[in-house]
Amino acid sequence: MWCSRVGNIAKNVQLVETFLERHAIVAKPRTISELRWRLKQSQEKFGEIPLSELERMSDEIAGWAVTISDRLRHPLMAAFRQALEAGIRFGYLTRNPAKLAGPNPMPEPREIRVYSADEIKAIADELGPLESAAVRFAAATGLRPAEWASVERAGTSTRLGGSCSSGERSTHVVRRRARTQRG
Repeated sequence: MWCSRVGNIAKNVQLVETFLERHAIVAKPRTISELRWRLKQSQEKFGEIPLSELERMSDEIAGWAVTISDRLRHPLMAAFRQALEAGIRFGYLTRNPAKLAGPNPMPEPREIRVYSADEIKAIADELGPLESAAVRFAAATGLRPAEWASVERAGTSTRLGGSCSSGERSTHVVRRRARTQRG
């Protein structure tokens, strides 16, 4: 079952470092930083385990995965699975024990709280004229903070009943205000 091509990689911690080093050739530094952070917990638990043993530890990995909070389980396990999958591609493993540990479902999205018109007015009334305008604009368009913060007056039009902007990533974005009822 164990691959004969071990070379100088005998433990999971060495495999992860090799994976990150090779992945850095094609990935952005921010991606590598995020992967390093996501792999930290799995390395604390399984880093010093020889790959020959780790390959047979899908039950232990499944047991460890249930101890991770619901919000973090998916990204941490996805990174662990990705690193071990690289071990298969590199010839250090024949199977991925993190994948064999079971499915890695994404968590349910967090519920979004919709403010009533009265609540938006109360928030806007507490702020100055510029800030209250931003609150009303954000509420009326449904744009996310990064989107409405980058809107410039010269790039907007209201003739379509929404906010339109043009930029490097998109040439035309329209979000019409959703009609919602509280209930």
